[in-house]
Amino acid sequence: MITDKNPIARQKLQENVAEFIIYMYQMEDLIRVYNFKLADIRQYVIHHFPIEEKEKITIESWFEDIMRRMDEQDIRERGHLVEVQAFVTEL
Repeated sequence: MITDKNPIARQKLQENVAEFIIYMYQMEDLIRVYNFKLADIRQYVIHHFPIEEKEKITIESWFEDIMRRMDEQDIRERGHLVEVQAFVTEL
């Protein structure tokens, strides 16, 4: 599941599906802004999260997974993850 390694995404999904969808759209756009460069996401985004280093490693892994899925689904430039769109359909 796309929320397994990200407590923020997991919480949003549990509390408000619409917020989760918006959050995931934002994360997809963030990845695109940084041109799928994990080093930049690490430096400019994850590094500033007020969480323990161990959690940052988990979040970094989550971003890697999202990037991989975006590549597999051929949505590097536009579009949304199939998993997220399933929640849109549900609404």
